[in-house]
Amino acid sequence: MVNNLKIITGKKIKAFTMMELLVTIVISSLVIGFALGVYFHLNNYYLKGHSKFTEVNEVISLYSLMNTDMENAREMYVLSDRINFAGINTSICYKFYNEYIVREQQFSTDTFFIIVTNLQDEKIDPYSDLSGQVTFIAEKEKEQYPFTLKKKYASEVYFNLSLKKK
Repeated sequence: MVNNLKIITGKKIKAFTMMELLVTIVISSLVIGFALGVYFHLNNYYLKGHSKFTEVNEVISLYSLMNTDMENAREMYVLSDRINFAGINTSICYKFYNEYIVREQQFSTDTFFIIVTNLQDEKIDPYSDLSGQVTFIAEKEKEQYPFTLKKKYASEVYFNLSLKKK
């Protein structure tokens, strides 16, 4: 066919030789293979970083919610497996199970897949059930995050406690 076109037009047709095409295919394959290797490596790096971010974000969300609930509550009570925040119109309870934490409010429930260990409580007064400080260790994916929550009570709470003692 190429010879027929050369005869008809009288000009030599410019084209790539088979060797030039093979060299181009080999070089293109190497570049594409390198680019795919870099892509897969970066994708794995991103996925590992994203899972770590998600893990830390859940712990930060729990801490933020507990702090907000504690600040809005009038009283804080700590039992062996739960923390209760009692407010004027609402009560929020954090229940600690073996593998997760459940936050229960009036019409909603949140679950955090975090393990709690070393739950410790400091009462504001030896004769009271009110807790002044709670410490525990939150564990997520073998990482440990220490929590310390301090409740600041209004002066009327301390005044009422002193009245009860008398």
